[in-house]
Amino acid sequence: MNLPLPGKYDEYGGYTLCVNQHWWGHKAEKNTFLYIKGCPQNNLPPIPLNFNAIEFTVASRIKKHTGRRHKKEITRKEREQTPVAFAKFLIEIAEKANIK
Repeated sequence: MNLPLPGKYDEYGGYTLCVNQHWWGHKAEKNTFLYIKGCPQNNLPPIPLNFNAIEFTVASRIKKHTGRRHKKEITRKEREQTPVAFAKFLIEIAEKANIK
């Protein structure tokens, strides 16, 4: 997609932000890249950090017997869901965006 590296602005004045939807309540770690234009990084809504243990995974891996516990896999429907708090965060960015 030729997105700028996180934290860098491109020639259109947009930038990429990498977030984890788990911070907003997703059951699994779900890293997401956002391309934002019109809302400077210093004007973003607060980003919650969540350091709780992640018990679920988005995609299963080939499981080899390692003696360690494997995370439970979420369903396809759960994978595709967006936490309400994350959706509100995105709406707040859109409302702050000054795009002409």
